[in-house]
Amino acid sequence: KYIKAKDLADRLSEVFGGHSNGGDSNASLAPGSDSVIIGGMGNRDANMGNLSSDSTDSSGSGSSGSGFGSGSGFGGSSGSSGGLGNGTLQLSPRSNGNGAVTLDVSGDKVGVSAVAETNTLLVRSTPQAWSSIRDVIEKLDVMPMQVHIEAQIAEVNLTGELSYGVNWYFENAVTTPFNADGSGGPALPSAAGRNIWGDIAGSVTGNGVGWTFLGKNAAAVINALDRVTNVRLLQTPSVFVRNNAEATLNVGSRIPINSTSINTGLGSDSSFSSVQYIDTGVILKVRPRVTKDGMVFLDIVQEVSTPGARPAACTAATTTTVNSAACNVDINTRRVKTEAAVQSGDTMMLAGLIDDSTSDGSAGVPFLSKLPVVGALFGQKTRDNTRREVIVLITPSIVRNPQEARNLTDEYGQKFKAMEPLKPSQKPQ
Repeated sequence: KYIKAKDLADRLSEVFGGHSNGGDSNASLAPGSDSVIIGGMGNRDANMGNLSSDSTDSSGSGSSGSGFGSGSGFGGSSGSSGGLGNGTLQLSPRSNGNGAVTLDVSGDKVGVSAVAETNTLLVRSTPQAWSSIRDVIEKLDVMPMQVHIEAQIAEVNLTGELSYGVNWYFENAVTTPFNADGSGGPALPSAAGRNIWGDIAGSVTGNGVGWTFLGKNAAAVINALDRVTNVRLLQTPSVFVRNNAEATLNVGSRIPINSTSINTGLGSDSSFSSVQYIDTGVILKVRPRVTKDGMVFLDIVQEVSTPGARPAACTAATTTTVNSAACNVDINTRRVKTEAAVQSGDTMMLAGLIDDSTSDGSAGVPFLSKLPVVGALFGQKTRDNTRREVIVLITPSIVRNPQEARNLTDEYGQKFKAMEPLKPSQKPQ
């Protein structure tokens, strides 16, 4: 009912012991019928399931293009596709394993085959052996728990009291709470008396990388920071993910990068290149693992990347003499990869991804401001330093049954109903 039939066959083989029949599930139990080979994906596609922040597709142009292969996510023959690299969406690969196994149950040989199309098991056994197998199946085939992950990814300008970062601000910059009349501390109470989101659960780990706040108060953290600086929300995803599965959220662009360029020197059109497409933007990958006591262990990869400017030599009208690989843009990346544990319903914050940028400008009287020595009298030069920090607020909530999932859906519906529409006088012009 809940687990994949092929995975269940593998688990039965581990419990009772047995050997593979080569994956030809129908040939072992139903002679004469069309065989279905339940195979795994190739090495390249299998690596997609790994929790990694790197996401690339390769493509070839000219006579040096890559090969093509056929693949199926539902049990057909598999192969690696190194072809067009056009950003085609791909589901997670099926786990490697055998679709047909032979078990040894109390001296009896039992044949078990998985049918991927109907997600069923075909079992050939004696009544005594079937009784033992059925008990194990009922314990393994249970509804898996899900995790509702709500995240807020924000970019904070580090100015004033936040000059040294969000973590330093929480620990040191805020010393006194607000009084009843609004006077007192700048924005937040001290760490010892903080009451906006509750007491701090745990301590800062690894050079001030993570906090854990009690309760669902990620919005309170954003609002508190917005009082003292400019906060820009980059992404606010909300997603359901199965226990021990990976959720990926990506908002951005795919940048082509020339990885290989070959010029054979034969003819006018003899240049061949290989291109990789790299995902940039705001990328969040999370894999939760749930325990019985309500703890959620999270594997997290967070990346914020932006492509840089194209080299000046590549923007000119004539770029035939420039190596295509030299025209690749730089990708500015801020990335954190960590493992954390948080109670279901609590909020965890990751911080410390700080970016420094400097921009120079000049203004003045044309020609005169460019004169040496006296040019400064007719113009001025400016330098703007900007420091920004990306923070990630993640709130995982365990969903144990369909009713809890419906409750979360209804909660979101109530939030939309509570949003009052703009009155005619309030509509923007």
